[in-house]
Amino acid sequence: MRSRELLEELGFREISRYGMGQFMGKKSSLIQYRLKYEGRPLT
Repeated sequence: MRSRELLEELGFREISRYGMGQFMGKKSSLIQYRLKYEGRPLT
């Protein structure tokens, strides 16, 4: 299973693919996720 699919299964959705980042010498695109929220407040 790919990480995107796992995040979607956990309730996150992709909101942006803007920008570039570097990790351990490799460049990659930055992907922002937001938690889908349904229901009452958590407080």
